[in-house]
Amino acid sequence: MNICVFKGLKLIEDAYKVRTLVFIKEQKVSKEIEMDGLDKDSYHVIIYENNLPIATGRLLKKDNIYSIGRVAVIKEYRHKNYGKIVMDELIKKAKDLGVKEVFIHSQLHAKKFYEKLGFMPFGKVFKEANIKHISMKKRLNSY
Repeated sequence: MNICVFKGLKLIEDAYKVRTLVFIKEQKVSKEIEMDGLDKDSYHVIIYENNLPIATGRLLKKDNIYSIGRVAVIKEYRHKNYGKIVMDELIKKAKDLGVKEVFIHSQLHAKKFYEKLGFMPFGKVFKEANIKHISMKKRLNSY
């Protein structure tokens, strides 16, 4: 396993491979919604197995609010801790940046996963890309 953390578009094509498989092909999210133009200003994590990208996620700052998004693991690699590793790396990066609180729009089926990582749901269920989501947040402690 190899983990890359970077800002901008350095290895973005590898992140797009994972996101295309998971969001566009598997979940039927439109390419226009998925490719939102915010990647150049985001921090990204990509996990590789045998030189193939298998998991990804991003940390985005918008209007002074940090959010984690585009967390995806290729189907064959799910339930093997890769999603947690992506999240751990993104949270570590947020802490390194001095972020005090991070947000996520969790797909409803993934809510328990994020709760195990310390995220708390708030607000009402809503649809994003025609998929039910819930807003969640996590306070970050300094090291």
